[in-house]
This record gives sequence, structure tokens and C-alpha cells, in this order.
Amino acid sequence: MNSDLTKRDPLRYYLFFAFFLTGATGLVYQVLWSRLLVFSFGYTIFSISIVITAFMGGLALGSAIGGVLADRVKNLVSLYGMAEIGIGAIAIITYPLLMAMPYGIAEYREALNIPYYGLSPWTMLIAMCILVPPTFLMGLTLPILAKVLTRVKESAAMDIGALYALNTLGAAGGAILAGFLLIGLLGLYKTLLLAAAVNIIIGVVAIYFGRSYKRPLTKELTYEGGDEGFAAPARSILKEPVFWSFGVSGFTALACEVVWIRLFSPYLENSTYAFSLILGIFLLGIAFGGWAARRVGAKMSSSLFGFSLCQILTGFATAIGLLGFFVFISFNYKLLPQLGLLVGDPSIILSNAFGIFLIVIPSTFFMGAGFPFIARWAAGEFKSLGGRTGKLYASNTVGSIFGALLGGFVLLPTLGTRNSLIFLVSVFILNGIYLLYMSRAQTRRAMRVILASVIVLVCVIVAFRVLPDPNIYALNSAYPGHNVVSYIEDADVNVAMLESAKNKDAKSLHLNMRLVSGTGLGLTPWMSYLPILMFDGGEPKRMLNIGLGVGHTLMTASKKPGLEIDVAELVPSVVTLFKEYNPEAEKILANERVNIILGDGRNILLSAESGYDIITIDPTPPLYGSGAVNLYTADFFTVILEKLSEKGVLLLRIPASADESAVKLLIKTSLMVFPNVSLWQPPFKGRGYSLIASKHDYQMTKEDIANEVRSADFLDDGWKKLLLETQPILIGEEIALVKFTKDVPVVTDDMPYLEFPLLYKFD
Repeated sequence: MNSDLTKRDPLRYYLFFAFFLTGATGLVYQVLWSRLLVFSFGYTIFSISIVITAFMGGLALGSAIGGVLADRVKNLVSLYGMAEIGIGAIAIITYPLLMAMPYGIAEYREALNIPYYGLSPWTMLIAMCILVPPTFLMGLTLPILAKVLTRVKESAAMDIGALYALNTLGAAGGAILAGFLLIGLLGLYKTLLLAAAVNIIIGVVAIYFGRSYKRPLTKELTYEGGDEGFAAPARSILKEPVFWSFGVSGFTALACEVVWIRLFSPYLENSTYAFSLILGIFLLGIAFGGWAARRVGAKMSSSLFGFSLCQILTGFATAIGLLGFFVFISFNYKLLPQLGLLVGDPSIILSNAFGIFLIVIPSTFFMGAGFPFIARWAAGEFKSLGGRTGKLYASNTVGSIFGALLGGFVLLPTLGTRNSLIFLVSVFILNGIYLLYMSRAQTRRAMRVILASVIVLVCVIVAFRVLPDPNIYALNSAYPGHNVVSYIEDADVNVAMLESAKNKDAKSLHLNMRLVSGTGLGLTPWMSYLPILMFDGGEPKRMLNIGLGVGHTLMTASKKPGLEIDVAELVPSVVTLFKEYNPEAEKILANERVNIILGDGRNILLSAESGYDIITIDPTPPLYGSGAVNLYTADFFTVILEKLSEKGVLLLRIPASADESAVKLLIKTSLMVFPNVSLWQPPFKGRGYSLIASKHDYQMTKEDIANEVRSADFLDDGWKKLLLETQPILIGEEIALVKFTKDVPVVTDDMPYLEFPLLYKFD
């Protein structure tokens, strides 16, 4: 069969379907690689940014090279097949490499001066070397298929627009499937193998089709002039306004994605569901827009006018979306003080998804709608369609890299949420105006659009300046009777301090608008004193506290003479606000025995010398929050076991929001690693649990603990009274705990059951 890729050709249908599937696998890879890099960099914007930089950088380089190949290689279908096989084969190798990466970093951290966030030129280089090869091959595929499937230049908007829309639709499905089902059911490695198998099978079938593929002759080699305005197709990419404008559109799209994810995540408890759902809806809107605009793009007399108009409408739709977000807050602010809400009421995901859909879809629709117009413009020089498409896609992806990086690192910390969106709205609209002006398509219609856009933009900026920051508005709504006295937007999270209007001394710490801790001391002293008083290997010398919070554990532990305390805190602003929460903060921080380390607790411990007598872990709840599970896996517990002294003690705080399934998972995982495990509960209900794990068998009764409190010469009578009144109770030892968790699996880095509470119940 000699294929000429007519509308009824089976190869044509196959390639469209294949590009839909590879859109899904591409996002599955991105989600998986982000999670795997968390082990090296912690759950920070650094890990996400590195993946985006490598992912988008590889796509940009691949699309540029792919564009050149598309205009020169004869059998493009076979080339496409080989690229897909390469993607799958290399993707399989990335798993062991990325899993080994944190151990390699720990080994050479001091020699290479790598910070505990993991971000350095060396780690960036390692990650890029691992991730760029498969993403480079991904980038090859769009310009290749654009050249294969576009029969004549008049069909470019329809054909390339369909490719783009189907690929993006697949990406939306891949993001949601990975976040809600695949990783939870199969684990990281099997999910990656599944995605790789899809790529390899697609490649093999494409090569089979490629045996009979005959490249069709092009019918039109002339440049499309008219009111497009750019009559010199040979112009350098750096001098071509269309490439610059399309790059800016990529920047604003990804920056918007960063801001929207930050805004919506707290209402889904910053879970893996939140990221997958928001990203999926975002991509879904782009796919809808790309598909819907194909016919309009094919018929409109000026493709650049159409793209410019889409950029302007995206800006206005984003502004309307910000207004809609305040309505969203008015319906959902009551969720913020609650924890474990997804476990208690999974329907919240569906209701929030509907709200997110209404707010985000209009702007993302117009983002996607611009692509068919750009595709039609690229086909103006039909002989160079592959090269022009590749360069355009490359410029858009490079812009996306800057959008992802600057959105999290610069815009949010510098401008805040509201002003970041106002800035992005302005960039969208000004980008459309710029291209309209530079295209020299200055018809009356274009000039009227420019004038109207400028007037409306000024009105939008003035009007939106009176709006409050949406996060502060939500905090004031969710916590009546409290005042927001400090608010900082870190690159990773929003950090706020609230104080009671009735009692200025009653303060609380909120991360991403979730209550983390407060100034009360009813429970937290035992986070440090239970392992201190249980330790019978002499006087404890070294302690690691993962999670500073408001500093209660650090404050109480610092009262123990001779105890050196390392504190691992991931969020810099929590350390900054520590002085405001705790009146003893200045004194504590000046103590030479106290060392606060900014970075991921897992990486800090991995790089630390062995011999900690006490390790305490108390991360931000809920347990299924993004990144939290990495402190609760058997892999990490094995690291802890190696770093503890012979009689060292681990205290793992299990928050009150943890349901029975989560408690069982933690106990079972601890039992699989530690020789001795016990479970303790405060004397008052609803305050969670403390899990004690160690190499040494600590057999201590309630009276033994009480006697240790009474004889502790470093505690004054007030502290002793407080501890005796709040003394935890031993509620489970090893034999009972083994029976309690009989049919429960073990949480591992590869199978993070804790992060998928909607899939697993072990009641």
C-alpha cells in the first residue's frame, strides 16, 4: 500500500490516535519524574522546576531539530516510530537513575558544596542529563507529524490544530490518571513501564506503516502574504515577531498555571489529587480551544489577527476568572480549618472540580485556540512547514520554561497572588496588541481592537487594585475572630501567622492556609520529652527534629543540658516567623547547641553522620498531602534505622486528622523496619498519636514515665506539673500492633499508599 495520507487513509487515523496516547504518556512521565526528583530535592519548587526545565528544554531542542529533519527526511513515519521506541526505552532507564540520585548526592554533597535543597549546578546537570534525552525525542514528534499529516497549506490549521488538541487532551487524561489511579494502583515503576510500553508499541506499529509510506508531493511552495505582513520568510528567528509573541504566550500560560495551582490547592489539602486535577482541567481547556478553533483558523483571512485576538481574550478571561475565584472562596472557605476532608467526604473533589472548571476553562480555551492560527501562519512557507513549526514550538516551550520558573520563584514571592494575575493579564493583552501592531496589519479592525484593549486593560488594572489578596481574604473568612498579622508567599507555600482578636498571645501558624500549630503547650512537650525520658543509653547527646513548626519541640528539647539539636525545616519563612511566635526564640537561636538547617529533612538525614540518639518527625498534616509520604516510607525508615545510635529513639507524630487506614499503614511500615515499635496516645481524645520505634526494646509503663518526669533535674516544677497532666498512655506494643495490621501493605517509595486515601481503606 502506497500511502498518500488522504482523509480515509488508516495511517492518518493511526497517527492522530498515537499522538493522543503519547500526550498521555508524556504527562505521566512528567508526574513520575517530578515525584522521583523529590527524593533528591525535597517537595519544593526546585524539584518541579528542574523537571519542567528539563522537560520543556528537551522538547524545545527536539522540536527545533525535528523541524529540520521533517523538511529533509523522506520516510518520516519510520523516523517517528524510531523516536517513540527511543522515548520508551530511555524512560525505563530513568527510574533506577533517579532513584539512585539522592544517594549519590548525599555521598558527594560536601565535596561539591550542594545545599540540602539539592539545587546546584551539579545536580541540575545530572538531572538534565537523565531527562533531556527522552524529552528531546518527544520534541521531535510534533514537527514530524505536522509535516506528515498536513496535505496542503490550506489544511494546516485543521491538521496541526487537531494534532495539538488531541495531544493536549491526552496530556490532560494522563495527568488525571497518574494522580488519581495509576501510581496508587501500580506504583511508580510499573506506571512508568506501562507508559514506556505504550510508546514502544506505538513506535513499532509506526515503523510497520512506514514501510509503505510514500511522501506526498507538496502542492504549494509560495509564501502566504496578504495582511500577514511578514513578507520575508528567511528572517532570523530572533527578528521574527511571531516567534517572540508565541514564546511570550508560553511564558504567560505556564506562569498562570503556577498561580492557579497555588490558589486552588489548599481547598484540596495540597494533595496529589489537587495538582493532578488542576493540571488536568488546565490542559483540558487548552485542548478544547485548540480543537474548536481549527475551522475558524482555516477560514480567517489573517491568521495573525486571529492569534492576537486569542491572546487578548485570554487576558480578559483570566481577569474574569480572578473575580470568579472570590465567588469560589465564598463557597469553600469553610473547608480550610478542616483536615482529612477528602477522606471524610470525597465528593468535595467533584464539587471543587466543577468550580475550578468554570473559573479556568474560559482563559485556557483561548490559550489553546491560538495554536491553529499559528499553525496556519507556519504553513505560509509550505516547503519549510516542518522547520517553521519546530521553531515556533521551540519558542513556545522556552517561554514555558521561564513562565514556570519565574512564576514560582519571582512573581508569587514578589508580587503576591493577586498582583501576579494582574501582571499576567496585562502581559496576555499587551502581547496580542504587540503582534497586531508589528504584523503591520493595521486595518481599521485591528486598530479598533488595539484601542479597545488598551482602554479595557487600564480599567481592569485600576479595578483589580482594590481587590484584596485572595488568600488573605480566604484566611479572614475561614478564621473569624482572628487577625492576619504576618503573611509571606514563599516560593513553595504561603505562610501566615494569625492571632486571636481577644487574646494577642494566642497565635497560630498556617501553611497554605491550613492550621499547622499554635502557641498552646497542651501536647507538644511530649514530642521531645517522651523519647528523651525513654532513652536509657546514658544522657542523649544528639537530636534531629524534622519540622520546626512554631518551635515547641525545639524549645522544650533545648532545656535538656548537653543535648545538641539539629532542626530540619523546608520552608524558610517558618524560620523567619519563629521569632514572632515564640518569645524565647532569640535565646533559643543564640544557643550554640541549636542548629537550624533549611532543607528537606530526608536529604539532611541521608547526608548526616550516624549516631542520633533521638529523631522526631512532625510534618505538616494531612499525611496524604503532597510530599509528606516521603517521610513515612519503609525506604526512609531504613535510613533512620541506620542513622540512630544503638539505643536511639524515633518519635513519629501521627496527627489527629489521620484516619484508621493511615494509622495502620504507618504502624505496619514501622514494624517491617524497626525491631521494636510502640504506640502512645495523649490522655485526651482527638490529639493524634505518637509512634515510638527503635533498635532497643523500651519496656516502660505509665508509672515508669511518671517517675522519669519527677526525677528529671533539668525541669522545674511548672514543667513537671504540665508533663504529668498531659502524660501519654501506652496503647499498643509489638504483638498487638502486628495483629492490628495483619492485612495491611507496607508503604514504600515506589508504592505510596498513604497518598491515595480514596483508593485504600483498611478499617
